[in-house]
Amino acid sequence: MKKLLKKLAKCAICAVICVSVLTPGAIFANNATASYTFSVALSGSGYVSTAGRAKDNASQVFINCTSVSSSTGAYSATFYVTPYGKKSTDSSFRNMTYTQNGVTYSAPTYVLKRGESKYMTNYIYQAGGRLANVYFNTTATYVTYKGVWSADSY
Repeated sequence: MKKLLKKLAKCAICAVICVSVLTPGAIFANNATASYTFSVALSGSGYVSTAGRAKDNASQVFINCTSVSSSTGAYSATFYVTPYGKKSTDSSFRNMTYTQNGVTYSAPTYVLKRGESKYMTNYIYQAGGRLANVYFNTTATYVTYKGVWSADSY
């Protein structure tokens, strides 16, 4: 009986080690949120982060808008967000495309308002990108959006 229990314990330990080794993206994912502030005087666009963040797996990019402030009263202003990525050698972030079985995929653009969160489909990791960012676009004027985001959602 003791031999059986020892063998079962060894098998359980081996299983945990194998899962840990085979799923590094899930263990080391960059899913901690980071704050962002996006401000525009006139309508504009830009990124939530100057350098982007490491993209460690094929999960969705997460973003949340916690507040919108405006001198023009546009507190319900919407903005448009698209997950962008780049390879470490690329010069700029872009909506990365991924082709599989002759079909090309790219990230859609999402509408985001104050108090909302989005888990954004993207193909950054599948296309070889290892840095993620979120591209903002708004037609509102004199507005500041604040919130949190993460490159990986798990």
